[in-house]
Amino acid sequence: MHLNSLIVSATGRPMHKVGDIAHAQFRSGQYHVSIEWLSEGRECEPVMAIWSPTSRDGGVFAIALSSIAKYADPNGGPTKQAFLECWRALPTLGRSQIDIEVFALIDVILRHTPDLIRCPPMPPAARRAEAPEALLDVTTVVNDKKISEVTI
Repeated sequence: MHLNSLIVSATGRPMHKVGDIAHAQFRSGQYHVSIEWLSEGRECEPVMAIWSPTSRDGGVFAIALSSIAKYADPNGGPTKQAFLECWRALPTLGRSQIDIEVFALIDVILRHTPDLIRCPPMPPAARRAEAPEALLDVTTVVNDKKISEVTI
């Protein structure tokens, strides 16, 4: 899977480029992991995109921040549903549906769940573009020396 391959919706509409605007990228075992944003119009959500670089016919498995609770419990362990969901995802990744592959994928997901949780809600460039105009410039001056300057 190439970093710039497209993810398409069920209707074939391009939705996202993997690795194009990533918050962070990792190599974890047999998988590449990219923490990035899935944009749908003005809506944006952090996702964990996982793919196998060694698979010639594999795709990308993405987990949105809003659904990470399906995979990880509050203590950082796997949920019961995680095993089933990972087993279902393996053909998408071009991997065999065997126990060792399921456990490897769960390990990757659990290892990078904190990275997904810490991801900002939208890309920095988009945040700057949507930022309103500054209302006030505050400068702290002590003994004719500028100490700090803040824009609110």
